[in-house]
Amino acid sequence: MAVDGRRDTRDKLIDLTRAQDHLPTPNPNPAAGARIPPRADNGKARLKKIGVVLGGVMVLALAALAGAAFWFGLEAEKTYQHMIERFSTGGAQVTTTRYERGWLASRAETVVRFPGVPFEITAAHDISHGPIPFARLPDGVGGLRPVQAAVKTRFSLAAKGQDERLKFLSSLPALDADITVDLDGAGRVRTELPPLTKPAAGGGRLEWRGLNGEITFDREWKRFKTEIHAPGLSFSAPPPAAGGGQDPGGRPAVRGIPGGVTFEQLAVRADLHEGVGGYLLGETTVTLDSISAGPLLRLQGLQFSSVARAAGNDINLELTYRLDALGLADQRHGPALLAVEVRRLDAAAIGKFEKEMNAIYRQGLPEEQASLMLMGKMLGLVGELSKKVPELEVTKLSVKTAMGEITGKAKIVLDGSKADIGENPMLVLTAVSGDMELIMPAGVLKPLLAPLIMQDIQAYRQGGRLTAEEIGRLDPETLARVVDQALPLYLSRHDLTKYLIHDNGQYRIVATLRQGQILVNNQPWRVRPAQFP
Repeated sequence: MAVDGRRDTRDKLIDLTRAQDHLPTPNPNPAAGARIPPRADNGKARLKKIGVVLGGVMVLALAALAGAAFWFGLEAEKTYQHMIERFSTGGAQVTTTRYERGWLASRAETVVRFPGVPFEITAAHDISHGPIPFARLPDGVGGLRPVQAAVKTRFSLAAKGQDERLKFLSSLPALDADITVDLDGAGRVRTELPPLTKPAAGGGRLEWRGLNGEITFDREWKRFKTEIHAPGLSFSAPPPAAGGGQDPGGRPAVRGIPGGVTFEQLAVRADLHEGVGGYLLGETTVTLDSISAGPLLRLQGLQFSSVARAAGNDINLELTYRLDALGLADQRHGPALLAVEVRRLDAAAIGKFEKEMNAIYRQGLPEEQASLMLMGKMLGLVGELSKKVPELEVTKLSVKTAMGEITGKAKIVLDGSKADIGENPMLVLTAVSGDMELIMPAGVLKPLLAPLIMQDIQAYRQGGRLTAEEIGRLDPETLARVVDQALPLYLSRHDLTKYLIHDNGQYRIVATLRQGQILVNNQPWRVRPAQFP
């Protein structure tokens, strides 16, 4: 039994030993002790392996990112060249003077020149390649959102030639713009022009309170949304010196406007897209809170809006002008509204004219020669437009004054459907027809006619037609009543009122144009020949 027990113990020990193949090699030095040491912890080895793997992944990621940055640099250059080509189709001459493409960033410089304009615009671009524009991250541009490129552009003005009057342009602050181009080529432009206070000649001062805005565009540069805001601009001229004087150039000094000229809160909003014939369609609104010139003149709530829509292959325009109030000394007028519609403009003809006009500008011809060529192209444009019988209509004119409301309407039609005006421009005289009506209150006419009435009353007094007693009874209220009643009798005495008709307390003028003849209140309008001494 004892032998069997030892055998069982031996077999179990052998089995246990064979089962431990994964244990580390025993200590080869038996002298160190017969006890087999426990297996060492392998956690550090595993962390080291993970670190190696992660390091490899990061190296691969950085390599891929660097390769992507190079590829995005190529795409950014394509977008830049597309932008240059796009703007070069207009009248401006857009030239790339430098483009240095790097691995993670590029630099470029563009010069924009307009024909007939004595200055040029230089744009310096710092282009950070996507997908992550590392160079712009400290500026808060791009972030971790993948983009094609992030561009820092600085616009500056410089005079052409040596015109001393334009040397100040180089001292004006530059306009900074942050341009972000998305992966699909669309993007946005954020602009900012810092405030500026600058002394003017003769002791005046120019104060510019800055500008900021944003423009978004699609990948084809065919759709734009614009938001621009300028808080204000003011110019104060020094008061005139006693007895007049001269400016530094020896010319008579210009009298300053007391209080200066101030523009408050300019805003521009536009949503435009390229439509039929390449014409930009959409809505544009320009608002200005106020314009003031000293204490005597103040305009408030100015607004201009335009809407361009396609009608088949033609374009229709709606133009609206608004003014909330006009302050003139101690008088207040307003509001005022002018609404105009232009219909059936041939988009193809307009596009053709723009291309021809830009081609003339790009030739750099002398001003006289370019003007003659443009005149010929404009006559051709009128001929092409007339074939579609375009029309311009003043749908509403309303000017409210302290003396009453002035209203009006008008419509002009150019019908060249039966005549080739392009071949014979003189046919325009018979192709144009129109109607106009203007109605105004009596109070508007008083400043024009009251002096004539008062002059006659004094003449009648001196001639004995009116006695001193009769003149003495003309208190201000009675005299005002006499002027009101006499206004219709004096319409023919003034060049601006002789065509008016008194109609139920108001004054009206109706004009028509037919076959080159103008009728005013159904009577032929004859231009009085010039009088020479």
